[in-house]
Amino acid sequence: MKLIKLTQGKVTMIDDDDLKVVSAFRWYAHLEDGLWYVVRHDRSDGKDKPCYLHKFLLGNPKKWVDHRDGNTLNNQRSNLRLCSRSQNAANRGKQQNNKSGFKGVCWHKRDRVWRAQIMAKGVLYHLGTFEESEEAAKAYDAAAIRLHGEFARLNFPSKYLDL
Repeated sequence: MKLIKLTQGKVTMIDDDDLKVVSAFRWYAHLEDGLWYVVRHDRSDGKDKPCYLHKFLLGNPKKWVDHRDGNTLNNQRSNLRLCSRSQNAANRGKQQNNKSGFKGVCWHKRDRVWRAQIMAKGVLYHLGTFEESEEAAKAYDAAAIRLHGEFARLNFPSKYLDL
């Protein structure tokens, strides 16, 4: 594994075998929707458009590219996989404005309970209400595994390591 320094004090990880091709360009850190990405300017067709390192390494596929561990600065090939937009969204972490501390869990003010919910293939599933946020998070995790499979981003991943 090699580390490449970027702008904004960030560093990206790549495989040793990719160092030569990646070093031929000037890469920088780019903040987008709360996540840091590794980008360079592509002016090959006369227009200035961004070229993302994770897509570049996989040959600029038309499909989406997902970072398995959620770390968009980890661009080692073992961390990258082709996916659909829906699968990529399933592997997203909790929202920045999250107050419960858990993905898929929110406080239901009127009933004064924690609610668990999950979105899959455009359908919002209500998983129930719970007295404790941890119980709601466990319900979310079970549904995420069932609906999203290997792309599920879990609240308690170590609990499911043996599955």
